[in-house]
Amino acid sequence: MLIATGSKLPIDPALPQRILDAPDATLDWIINNAWGPQITDDLRALAHQRMAQTPPSVLRGDYLACQSFDMRDRLHKITAPALIIAATDDRMVHLSFSETLAGRIPRAALVVIQGAGHMLPLERPAEVARAVTEWLEAGQW
Repeated sequence: MLIATGSKLPIDPALPQRILDAPDATLDWIINNAWGPQITDDLRALAHQRMAQTPPSVLRGDYLACQSFDMRDRLHKITAPALIIAATDDRMVHLSFSETLAGRIPRAALVVIQGAGHMLPLERPAEVARAVTEWLEAGQW
């Protein structure tokens, strides 16, 4: 199961350095872009608090890894079935990247959750669980 991802993860090239140069402003930007439009103020505050506990060097490393990640030329080699769950309002990994992923993995199924953002397992846990359950029960794996 692949959730909110793609075979390439392009990010703003300046983001890793912004994490070091302006950590508070960059953290606000990440929180604002990682969540869908229906996030509550309480959840936004909790997300900000938790992410602020991550050292900037670790967060920067995460985005550097995303920046260099590119598996597009290997997808056709994946023989295992895959469930790909994506969201319409994901601003971190646009829906088109998940659609491409699903289109290039031979035995992939794509489920799109309307109105959720990049943090869709936390935003819509029941819908994500239902998608997984239905996929497993259908024996598509």
